[in-house]
Amino acid sequence: MRFGTVLKLAPAALLLVAALAGPAGADVALNWDLNAFQYYHDPGYGPFTPNHIWVTGDFWADQFDGTGLPQACTMSMDLLIDDNILSQGQSVNLDVLLNSTLVGNFSIPSGLTGLQTFNFAPFAAVAGSNYSLKLLETNTIPGGYGSVSMTPRGSTLTLGCPNQPIPDAASLSLALCGFATLGGLFARRKR
Repeated sequence: MRFGTVLKLAPAALLLVAALAGPAGADVALNWDLNAFQYYHDPGYGPFTPNHIWVTGDFWADQFDGTGLPQACTMSMDLLIDDNILSQGQSVNLDVLLNSTLVGNFSIPSGLTGLQTFNFAPFAAVAGSNYSLKLLETNTIPGGYGSVSMTPRGSTLTLGCPNQPIPDAASLSLALCGFATLGGLFARRKR
């Protein structure tokens, strides 16, 4: 290929590269409403106390539909722990499941209350744009040693995959224009 031909193809190639790069994927913030959460405590392990967990298998779960995020590979949770009556040395251990995929875990030790931030990143991409979240307790606190609860006030979830491009209609149009220009230049060159 001659240098002149390369110069003619350069603008179309740049157009194509720009289109395929697309905009960086932005995080999508999801407001977490624990009132809408499915809360579960095994009644065989003691009386029901609203939102309190202390037994293996207890959980909070929620569903977020139509987020517009095609995949998630980072997660940040701000959880408002409103009641922590764990005895000293005890902790509630939780697995974090996104669309039934384990993406991390964390512990709430005795005495930890207020708004707490828990980050999980990076993890293998989980496909969306509908997401289910489950916080599943993995340990049992002995009887009489307390429990933990969370509240909807101020609790939020942020999912994202900032290193993944999210193509939009403008980017796809730009890519098609780049392909068409390159195709036209190659066809003209052959003639």
